[in-house]
Amino acid sequence: MKMGVSCIQLLSVLLVCATSSKKTEGSEIETLRNEQSFIKQKQEDMAQAVMHCTQIQAYTNKEVNITCLDEGSISTLNSFSQEEEDDETDEGFDPCRRYTSLKQDWRATNYSTKNVACDRNVQWKGWYRLFYRGKSIQMPELCVKQERCGTHAPLWLVGGHPRKRDGIVTRKVCAHWNNNCCAYQSPPIQVKACQGNYFVYKFVKPPVCHMAYCAVSRIHYRKVYVNVGRAFNRSTGVFTAPVKGVYQFFFSTQTDRSGLKTDLWLVVNGYWVAMSHTHVSTSNTVGSLSTYMTTLRKGSSVYVTHNCGKSYANSASNNIVFGGSLLFSRRLKEEI
Repeated sequence: MKMGVSCIQLLSVLLVCATSSKKTEGSEIETLRNEQSFIKQKQEDMAQAVMHCTQIQAYTNKEVNITCLDEGSISTLNSFSQEEEDDETDEGFDPCRRYTSLKQDWRATNYSTKNVACDRNVQWKGWYRLFYRGKSIQMPELCVKQERCGTHAPLWLVGGHPRKRDGIVTRKVCAHWNNNCCAYQSPPIQVKACQGNYFVYKFVKPPVCHMAYCAVSRIHYRKVYVNVGRAFNRSTGVFTAPVKGVYQFFFSTQTDRSGLKTDLWLVVNGYWVAMSHTHVSTSNTVGSLSTYMTTLRKGSSVYVTHNCGKSYANSASNNIVFGGSLLFSRRLKEEI
């Protein structure tokens, strides 16, 4: 397996031709000869560089960039500077904007071993972003089964992914082999979380073959939060918005026997905004589930009220179902 390695040779040529009435004819000729010699040397340097490249030259107003990639490379270069080589020591360097898109479907955790790959044979350089069938994905944070990800010993990320505020972090990498999730420890890699909910990785060579970095599209949540900030009062049944944002609510109930109806009203800040109407033909049946999405200010109150009819619940159900979630927080342009 070959990986594309970008090599860029920058050449800036500035030609200055000036004449002066004070100069003698001999000095002018000597100056031109020196300039011709300089140009010839640069042309020879460029010819030597082109011999090692497979792609055509790309010209800019200021310089000539020569980019050469190994033939058969299945990696694509996302972006590169035409002014200068990327220098990770620069304060302005951001791997979220300077990475190689790694589009290799066989790295997915659902891909069984066929042609065994080994990332030790890859000339890793710079940062990489993982893709699977056009979708941006990430390394697994849990142990992966053997003979997956197109290799014998899949490599997975230990310690989880960072948050955007963490910047560039270093994480351990383990290989699963012989029923041991960390039978081999590969050299640590650097990881960064980027704006847009994706990650970039600075991969390095594993210690032995056959190991390969895995990619998984499933997100493993570290924690699941319920009733964040005690926003829902169990005693009164009132939800108080903890932050400004867009919320979605759902609610439903049951009737005690066939032929009866039950209505629930959803009330926001004292005003009725939605209704769940239940009229079922048999008893002990859940009525229709109603949903409502709205933008709330911090401190807004939301609750459901029983409008008419009788509600019923057996031992395996709740009398009234009322729930919701914060879709995303936002700043409102003006307070109402």
